[in-house]
Amino acid sequence: MKYRSIGETAQVIIKNVQDLISLKDLDDTHWVATSAPLDAFHLNIDFLKYIDTGNDGRISSDEVKQSLRWFFDIYVEPSKLKMGVDILDPIELNSESSSYKSINEVYEYIKSHCDDDKVLLNHVVKLKNEIQAIIIQQSPIVKLETISDDGLKEYFRDIIAIHGGCEHPGGGQGVSVVSVNEFQDIIAKWTEWQAVSNLSDDEHKTEVFPFAKSTPAIYGIFKSVNDKIEQYFSLCDLVKLDPELKKSCWPRINDDSFVDLKDLNQVKEILGESPIAEPNANKRLLFEEFVNPAYVEAIKKFYKDIFVELYGQEEVMEYSQWLKIKSVFVPYESWVAAKPKIDMSKFPKEKLLSYLQTDISSKALEYIESIPQPTVSFDQITVAEKAMLFRKLFMAFANNYVAMSDLYDYKKPSILEEGTLIMDGRRFNLAIRVFDQKEHMVVTKNSSTYVMYVELTNEPLNKKIEVAVPLARGMSGYIMIGKRGIFEHVDGTIMQAKVVQIVDFPVSFVDAIIKPFKKLGATLTNKIDSIAINAEKKLASTTDSMIDPDKKVSPPPAANSNQTAGMIAGGGFAIAAIGSSLAFMTKTLSEIHPGKIVMFIVCLILAMLIPLSIVAFIRLARRDISCLLEGAGWAINPRLRITKRMKKYISEKTVKTIIFGICFTPRKTK
Repeated sequence: MKYRSIGETAQVIIKNVQDLISLKDLDDTHWVATSAPLDAFHLNIDFLKYIDTGNDGRISSDEVKQSLRWFFDIYVEPSKLKMGVDILDPIELNSESSSYKSINEVYEYIKSHCDDDKVLLNHVVKLKNEIQAIIIQQSPIVKLETISDDGLKEYFRDIIAIHGGCEHPGGGQGVSVVSVNEFQDIIAKWTEWQAVSNLSDDEHKTEVFPFAKSTPAIYGIFKSVNDKIEQYFSLCDLVKLDPELKKSCWPRINDDSFVDLKDLNQVKEILGESPIAEPNANKRLLFEEFVNPAYVEAIKKFYKDIFVELYGQEEVMEYSQWLKIKSVFVPYESWVAAKPKIDMSKFPKEKLLSYLQTDISSKALEYIESIPQPTVSFDQITVAEKAMLFRKLFMAFANNYVAMSDLYDYKKPSILEEGTLIMDGRRFNLAIRVFDQKEHMVVTKNSSTYVMYVELTNEPLNKKIEVAVPLARGMSGYIMIGKRGIFEHVDGTIMQAKVVQIVDFPVSFVDAIIKPFKKLGATLTNKIDSIAINAEKKLASTTDSMIDPDKKVSPPPAANSNQTAGMIAGGGFAIAAIGSSLAFMTKTLSEIHPGKIVMFIVCLILAMLIPLSIVAFIRLARRDISCLLEGAGWAINPRLRITKRMKKYISEKTVKTIIFGICFTPRKTK
């Protein structure tokens, strides 16, 4: 095999089928990746699952080698295969392969049922979906346009309208055996439920309809007061337990502190939360006594339409009578709760009964079962699909797993990338999916690479993911936690972007030199701010004492006369020393040549910059993008360094710059 330098690492060249064949025996130490999660690739999920023979959601180098051996074993001359196409041709197949019979039968079946000259992947996928639907629905799926019998077509149309039918592999809705049986069951349950409400006349009362056809309306009246009457009798129990609680159970209308009488909304709220009447220890509701104005009309309807109907013109309702009223509505409540999920009240009753009483369902089942089914099995289809997917996609997969040539190809996005982040006047073209930010940061913190963790959201699609975006060119600029931008996803959707975390490392050589001074400046600024805050507090304290002279302030301790004299003498000596020092420094500097002073300053600056430059060079040289993959669950062998061209690609500046009135347009990365 041939190698080339990619990301300052020797990686295998995979350009043709012969290179793929050689991978079967390539030592794992020469692979860029030896393990990766399925979710890391933007590739056909079935293709990835066919490689993942262990069904653990990860692809290992051993599974890739096994897949390659199986793939090249089914062809007579694998070295002459044209990769990247999705054509199935039995002439190329190895008749001695264990998979030959399955693939050939699928080919023959498709050729006999379609007019196309070639068998393509979409033909196989369509057949696979059809067989899968037959397995799930226990029969073929029939579409309306294929039915000639008008009565049967109308029956199928009603099934789709009410039941929904099932999705046809070719698109649209259809009807299967399962659809017919479930539709008949829906009709039977609805008819049985609705039969309970079939009363002979307006006065016909039943256990479920105790008030005849007026039961639904009267039940509405009952429900409107149910909670308030329950509240009333519960408060009566409290009053019986402790008569003093009666004051707490009834609002103090005359107490202005209890309610703002000018606030109409608050008044209505208090009335709504208050009991329907003042609770009493006898646990009786007197209809003629004072009733909460908010519920007067509701209680009147309850009394007239329910209580009087059951107990006559009594003026008092005992608690036992209330329990009886509640029990009267229990059968109706149970019947309402048992209503089928699919409402067929607008569907003609006669039509529903005809579907139950005639043999229309039997005719429908016979028609569906008379449709010829595919003669190939689901397992045979998956073998053919696997062979075609491997031929079409394995080359792209290998160049993003065994080698990372596609990741360093700036003409097109790699299958590992999520899309492009647009933020801070730049396009960040490399974004890797993050599944666990904390685990990912453990790796990136040791990589010397500046990484932004960006949360991506698309509310209409209810989509939310997180990506890691490296920055390797220019300055970090105004990028900070909370900064927003937009993200162009590889699937074409535009998502809202927000920086949620940053692993801060120097972005460029200049940034590496300046960053220590920035940190020093930030420290000094914080110290100055702290001093200013303390000064403000002292000033505020002094101002308060001036405004409030009566405020007692403890006088300062009396100064000792000897101490004062000593301090004055010491201050005089200090001033004299400072004056003599300044005079000496001035005289010395005047005797030194200006060139030597400049040289000294230059040497001092170089003494600071040289070690900073060495450290910056080492840090920038250690930057790599393998940390982005390892943090996402990859097993990577070499370091994938950030090359000069990659720096321009992953951090592409597009905003025009104006210097001294001249407009400069950034050059695009090729």
